[in-house]
Amino acid sequence: MGERGDGLRFTLEYTEIYNGKDIPITGTSLNGDMVAGTRVDASTLTFVYKKNGKVTVTSTNVASADRKTYTITSKGTNTLGQTVNSVAVYDKQ
Repeated sequence: MGERGDGLRFTLEYTEIYNGKDIPITGTSLNGDMVAGTRVDASTLTFVYKKNGKVTVTSTNVASADRKTYTITSKGTNTLGQTVNSVAVYDKQ
């Protein structure tokens, strides 16, 4: 569960499988109703989100070599028609 900047709460669930095939998303995802994950290499995952078969958002997730930083870069247009262009960086504490 999460909360958007405008206060709207959302939930979403899906099983991450890195075979490039579409997996259904349940809940209230703003990225779409399907996601296809692919392992690029030992440190990188890509996710392609779709709504009604059309690509909406792509995400590249990269773990640093020392595994202390995880960076998620997302680009596209969400299901509300809003531009998505974000970088989130997570540091291991």
